[in-house]
Amino acid sequence: MKSLRLGVSYAVSFSSDGRRLGVAGRDVSMWDLGTRTKVWRAHPLSHPASVAFSPDGLYMAVKNTSGTVLLLDVATGASSCNFANASDGEGSGLEFSSDGSEIVDGSWSGWLRVRQANSGAIEFAREYPGEMITAVHRTADGTQWTVVHAMKVTAPNSAPKNDYCSVWRWPFHGGSLFEQPLASEYVRSTALSPDGKFLAYTHGRPPARLSVIRLQDGLEIAAVEAGPASSLGAVAWSPNMSRLAAVHKERVVQYTWPALKVADEWEVPYAAQVAYAPGGGLLAIAAWHAGTVVEVHE
Repeated sequence: MKSLRLGVSYAVSFSSDGRRLGVAGRDVSMWDLGTRTKVWRAHPLSHPASVAFSPDGLYMAVKNTSGTVLLLDVATGASSCNFANASDGEGSGLEFSSDGSEIVDGSWSGWLRVRQANSGAIEFAREYPGEMITAVHRTADGTQWTVVHAMKVTAPNSAPKNDYCSVWRWPFHGGSLFEQPLASEYVRSTALSPDGKFLAYTHGRPPARLSVIRLQDGLEIAAVEAGPASSLGAVAWSPNMSRLAAVHKERVVQYTWPALKVADEWEVPYAAQVAYAPGGGLLAIAAWHAGTVVEVHE
């Protein structure tokens, strides 16, 4: 497959059947990967920052940098529900529950929320003062969720605290099962392995580092440094867990797992996010300059 150019893009998401690709950039667009054509383009809200498909592929949720969430019809791009939340800030991306009835997201103001997808009604909410919720992940079956917490610096001379993640069972009632500290106060991106056993994350200032920990006990299983002058950004697991893709400065690198050896790399200036197709074989790369979809070997 020849690479597909997506244009300016900040976030990408595949539908569960791998046939559609949602892209957030200057606007929001839907691509048909079978025909390699753009199905529609819309501008339903300003500054879109993240996208996620419902499990049945009928809707796509879009979140912007102010924290507003919209539901869009995948076939037409029409907006069907608006969850106004303008004071929260962007925070984490979005995740649907496995049956598509709820949407989970977090905010930079420290709120973790579960909403009904068809109405926006809040079913669960918890505030974490002094923290930002930067990511929410779930396993394929939707039974286990991982929430990533970033610590705010509250005083000029206060010592930085490491970020951490909390692990939950669905539904989100009561509290988390346990919390796991991460090895840095500067976590850039996280990705939960498809089986829910490992968390990959990029962290640190140059030299940045890609680490993989076992969630159960926090043990670092593997790690690789990006180089003395390089940074690391978004990270993603392939569906069969044989590969990890990570955004480096000016390029995207695909690593083998568990050895973390370089398998492939692509020059992509200003890459912002990476996502594997659910069936494997394709990697979507969002980039401020020009995103792309490339064929990958697992």
